[in-house]
Order: sequence, then structure tokens, then C-alpha cells
Amino acid sequence: MTVEGEDTFGNRVTTFGGNVSLAIGTNPGSGTLTGTTPQAAFNGVATFADLSINKAGSGYTLIASATGAPNATSAGFNITPGTATMLVFTVQPAGSTTAGNAISPPITVAAQDAQGNTDP
Repeated sequence: MTVEGEDTFGNRVTTFGGNVSLAIGTNPGSGTLTGTTPQAAFNGVATFADLSINKAGSGYTLIASATGAPNATSAGFNITPGTATMLVFTVQPAGSTTAGNAISPPITVAAQDAQGNTDP
């Protein structure tokens, strides 16, 4: 992700070399942002090459901030689950049942990625 410093007319300010921080704005999946932030701008541009969000969701936004400049909010974007790497019981067998009868409540197993997102 690249963030550019702009003046009030939308022109890149190439003399800006301050630190730019990113944080999650809208957080539909209750995710956590990881990676290196803040980043120093060079010629008015800060590049974030190692960011990730660990929970799937639709409509995430990021907020960029820097001292002396108004915050900027990204367009919305989606985080999709990764490929399933494990199976987990989401409803465990409970209590006891008579042989030959259905176990109640019904047992549920989900395929999830390494971050615990269910792989649809």
C-alpha cells in the first residue's frame, strides 16, 4: 500500500518526509492490523509492504495519519479467508445419549484457515 502526501489542490508534496501511520478504520471482521507502521515518507510517499489483517470481512477501511496533515480514509476493501488448514468443532458433543439415537445437539465441524476464519 502506498500513501501520498498531497496539498489542498491534490498535488503530491514531494518535500514531505514525515512518518505516516496506518490503522484500521471500519473493522467489520474485528481484525487486527499487523506490519510495519509508521513508515517514513520519501518524496511525499510512504509505502507499506508488509501489512496484513487476520480476520475475514467485507468493507474494511484504513486510516492514514501524519503530524500536521489531516487524516485520510481508504476506499473499502474485503479480506477473504485463506485456504483451510484445520478442522475445528464449532458445536461439541454434549451430555449423553442412548445407543442408536442421534446425538443432541447436532455436532458441527468447520474447516478454518490458520487465523480461525471459516473457509466457505
